[in-house]
Amino acid sequence: MVVDVACSVCGKHVGSRELYPSGVPRPAARGGDGPRRRLDRHWEYLDDGDRYGNSELSAAEYERALGALTGPHPEPFAKLYCHACDLVYCSGHWAVEYSNEPPVCVGRCPKGHWHVIDMG
Repeated sequence: MVVDVACSVCGKHVGSRELYPSGVPRPAARGGDGPRRRLDRHWEYLDDGDRYGNSELSAAEYERALGALTGPHPEPFAKLYCHACDLVYCSGHWAVEYSNEPPVCVGRCPKGHWHVIDMG
């Protein structure tokens, strides 16, 4: 299962989430296999716009993640998702402001909705 997310305005790639059941190698074109990857495990590759990487999943975690992507209300995983619009925008379409008191990043989507953005 591979889900790619693009900006709702310009179509720029914003992130991707890939789920691999045990026995299925991840295609080399999608980042290749890591040296510790085992084919008897379930795996996930996540790119949310800032953070990316592989993680090993249990069978139950894999089923939950698959349900979150394919269920009636797919859970957003891209960092720059606007819950009010139910759309994803690239960083070029968000007006972003940083504050040091407390350290926080807030952004306004193209339609004017404000959100705290996890830049972790």
